[in-house]
Amino acid sequence: RKAENLETGRKTLWANIGAQQFHLPEGANSDAQVLHGVVTLVYPNLQSIIQEERLSQAQAKLKGSQFAVVEENSSLLVVTDPWGSKFHLVA
Repeated sequence: RKAENLETGRKTLWANIGAQQFHLPEGANSDAQVLHGVVTLVYPNLQSIIQEERLSQAQAKLKGSQFAVVEENSSLLVVTDPWGSKFHLVA
């Protein structure tokens, strides 16, 4: 997080993915931008994500939102964020 966001109380997490960056707002009334289309991210091993304890914790915390994780097959996870943006995680 940027120091100025913390100082002003804005709760936006900046997540770096390689040379790209996502700005992820927090809170029920956030002004989240829903992406049109699909963002594809490549991982060396999807099983490590599926078996991650944090995934089940996130699913519990985000219950009632659009958040979903669907294992299409051994090389594709389809993830929907809490606001409806779609991500394909591929191996």
